Amino acid sequence: MIVAMSVERTEEDFRKLFRAFYPLLRAYAVTFIGESEADDVVQEVFSNLWKHRSTIVFGDHIESYLFRATYTRCMNLLKHRQVATRRLQLLDDINEYREQYFDNRKEEPLYQLERKELRQHITRAIASLPDKCRQVFRLSYLQDMSNKEIATALDISVRTVETHIYKALKQLRTILK
Repeated sequence: MIVAMSVERTEEDFRKLFRAFYPLLRAYAVTFIGESEADDVVQEVFSNLWKHRSTIVFGDHIESYLFRATYTRCMNLLKHRQVATRRLQLLDDINEYREQYFDNRKEEPLYQLERKELRQHITRAIASLPDKCRQVFRLSYLQDMSNKEIATALDISVRTVETHIYKALKQLRTILK
């Protein structure tokens, strides 16, 4: 099923292309990511196609392009889900360590000694982080600043803040096992 777009790539050509391929691409996306997000992925593919219509050269390969773009977006979404799941697991682990670190209900001498050792171990683990990573981690977890606040304070992007936090959590999890 080849639907050719004219050189001008008019809105009508785009509508024909959309009507011809949307159901196929949606069914294809469902096989990777399920029903809930398939529509969004395919709409993003067509939105990107429309946005870059003047710079993309298709020829007879429009179908291949659309399926490849859909596949790529699905894989990116799956990768993002995996990263988010791992990040949540790391956060759970850190929060568990935090609870142990700040638990002051028991005042037994042995418990106090264990808590002091744990606190020292955590402090050493945090100190072993790379400078920027340690700075971002402290602002986030010890001063409860949001990623946006940290990005503004350090004049870096929010994505960079997220990357530093992820790396810090990963390294701390390994050290504190």
